[in-house]
Amino acid sequence: MQGEIKGIMKRNATILIIVIICTGIFASNYGGTIPYALFYFSLLVPLMSFIYILIVLNFFRFHQEAAKKTFVKGETVDYFFSLSNDSFILYSGIKVNFIHKKSYIIGVDEEKEYCLMPGEREAIYTKLCCKYRGQYFAGIEYFTVTDYLNLFNIKYEVTSQLPVTVLPRIVEWKDADVIEEDKDEKKVMFSQRQEERLDVQVRKYSNGDPMRHIHWKASARTGQLMTRMHYATLKMQVMILIDLSTVGSKEMEKILLEDAILEETLSVGNYCNKKKIPAFVCFDYYGYKKLSINTYNEWNEFYMLCGKIPFESKLNNHELCTESKIWIKDVSNVIIITNNLNTNLYNELKYGYKESDVCVLLVVNKWEDEDKSKMSLFIESGINVRVIMATEEK
Repeated sequence: MQGEIKGIMKRNATILIIVIICTGIFASNYGGTIPYALFYFSLLVPLMSFIYILIVLNFFRFHQEAAKKTFVKGETVDYFFSLSNDSFILYSGIKVNFIHKKSYIIGVDEEKEYCLMPGEREAIYTKLCCKYRGQYFAGIEYFTVTDYLNLFNIKYEVTSQLPVTVLPRIVEWKDADVIEEDKDEKKVMFSQRQEERLDVQVRKYSNGDPMRHIHWKASARTGQLMTRMHYATLKMQVMILIDLSTVGSKEMEKILLEDAILEETLSVGNYCNKKKIPAFVCFDYYGYKKLSINTYNEWNEFYMLCGKIPFESKLNNHELCTESKIWIKDVSNVIIITNNLNTNLYNELKYGYKESDVCVLLVVNKWEDEDKSKMSLFIESGINVRVIMATEEK
């Protein structure tokens, strides 16, 4: 369509030039009022067309608004825009062009040319949908204004664009068996080293008490079986490490990987919330951060942060693990969400987290032989690795 417009403008400009030349020759050869009037009028035509464009650009008004400025990726929200003619002349040939990179407008014909009478306002109500998480501009990108004769076509850049914050989706976690409470008894029990540090009350053993609740040291001291009174109140706790290092070499690859990493993080956190499993997240965002996500306010604060957090971490994944190692005595499961398996991460997990139940959620957009060999190294050392593919949704 853009090519057709350029073709029409080129044709009309060619015709105008021919008319100017012909009227000029006619006036110079024959003279007289009418020939010169035609010649001067043909010269004024492009000037008047250009003046028309300037009037439109100066007196044309628009407004756009979305029902919400913060919403979830893939959600459609109410959106409207209006065009106003505040001048004394008829406006025609106004086209609205929308931003398509990360969002789109539903049900609007972008090839339509709007025509406005003096003082008229036209409002269009429709829907806006954003395809990726983050903070960016959506809606109208620019207008094109064409004169009556299709001689000029001027692009009017929108300076007051519509800012939106798009949150990642929260989807069902497909790898929940990693911390499934009934999968293995060790998933719900603290390590032996943790149990020894716990100062708990004990009572005499009663028939039916589970053997794993017996406090063996207290039993040895007293000479009879003793049971932990508050063992049942002990819960597993999950530590989620988010690698916010720069990902991807191309812009779209970067967008897809970032979305997938944060959506996987939220899926894990949401699963823990539903199962009443205490959890916290660790990441680098203008410095090392540790956030609990157990209450509504804590979860909501972290969720809102996921809409704007940049992947600009100064800590790579193994450095993040090193910083977070001080918390492993208080957790039953460690989950690392990253885009990169490397030797440093392997060594940190193998030797620094050897008494922890660790799982690496590897988010990638392609799976190559090199990745498979790295994954095999982790798995052979008892480090669980799950692969999550970050792909464009159809």
